[in-house]
Amino acid sequence: MKLAIISDIHGNSYALDLVLAKIDAEGIDRIICLGDTALMGFDPRGSVARLIERNIPTVAGNTEGRILENIPYQPDDAAEASRERDWLTWTIDELGAEERAFLASLPGTLDLEVGGLKITAYHGSPLSYWDP
Repeated sequence: MKLAIISDIHGNSYALDLVLAKIDAEGIDRIICLGDTALMGFDPRGSVARLIERNIPTVAGNTEGRILENIPYQPDDAAEASRERDWLTWTIDELGAEERAFLASLPGTLDLEVGGLKITAYHGSPLSYWDP
C-alpha cells in the first residue's frame, strides 16, 4: 500500500489539484492531510471542498483553530498583523457552512495502520496543533 501525506495547503486549490493529480498518476492508495487547509490562500472554499469530495482523512492544524476561533496571528510588525487579520476575516467569510462544519469536525490526531505499521498523524505535536 502506498500512502501520500499532504499538508499546509493554505487555500491553494490550484497546487492541491496538481498534487492530487500526481498522487492519482502514481497509483497511490491512500491520502491523509495534516491540516492547515484553508487560511492564507486565494481559494479556501475550493481547497476544503476537494478534501471533502475525495473523503481525505484530515487532522486539524493551527490555522483551522485560528479560523474556527477567529484568532489572528499577531506578528510584531503592525502592517503584517493587519494583513494577517484581513486574511483571516476574508477566509472566514469565504468558507461556507459545509466547509466550516468539516473544519470543526477535524480530530487532533489520526491513528492508522499502513503496511503493518501503526502511524499517528498530527499537526504540530500529538498534544496540540499549536506546538512548533
